[in-house]
Amino acid sequence: MARNILSTRVARKSQLTPTIIELNMKMIEPSSLMFKAGQFMMMNLPLKDGQKRPTLRAYSIASDANDSSSFKLIIKYVASGVGSEYIKSLNEGDTVSFTGPFGKLLFLEPPTSQVLLVSTGAGISQHTSYLLTHGSKYPNTVFKMLVGVWNEHEVFYQKELDFIKSRLRNFEYQFVIDRPSSSWKGLSGFVTHHLSLFDYKNIDTTFYLCGNPAMIDSVTAKLKSEGVNPEQILAEAFS
Repeated sequence: MARNILSTRVARKSQLTPTIIELNMKMIEPSSLMFKAGQFMMMNLPLKDGQKRPTLRAYSIASDANDSSSFKLIIKYVASGVGSEYIKSLNEGDTVSFTGPFGKLLFLEPPTSQVLLVSTGAGISQHTSYLLTHGSKYPNTVFKMLVGVWNEHEVFYQKELDFIKSRLRNFEYQFVIDRPSSSWKGLSGFVTHHLSLFDYKNIDTTFYLCGNPAMIDSVTAKLKSEGVNPEQILAEAFS
């Protein structure tokens, strides 16, 4: 069955770090998009000569599902990648085709007492959508976020996360730098090393993992070895 093609316009394009691009897409046809936090869109790349079907690239939605007129994507730029080079070439006002939304890794409601969101790089997109869409409905839930990046130059989205923090009194986030400089005062190493900060052995906690497959494997293995219920570990891997 053919899937409906959605037409959108690049309302804003932002280079957040040397390797992270944010696209704010405005719906054209149809004029609205119904999606759920945690879902992703398939970008349809332009057809090349002789190509009958478009090349597709999946990108998680980073925005509030209550806004149906637009959606945001946080994208990791990979040099020479077909999708990355196309996105790099886009200008504000350009039209882009998508199919979707897709994905079943949704926010579980009602949440547990504590929700721990662990991501690397662009994996923060899915978790940002969870918080914007659902966070304010659960003022007594503690939301904690760890974001792993390579170095200080790859730290991004503090303004957006501070906005969420202003709305959610029980939300805190921290970046974990894999290769910090001597001036870095925050957490360093791998996110796996810092899970014990959150007392999940004594607090009913759901874990959402998104990003690098190696991170997801490492965190999942640690949690399972400590007796965490596998049904409370929800993960989506992408590089």
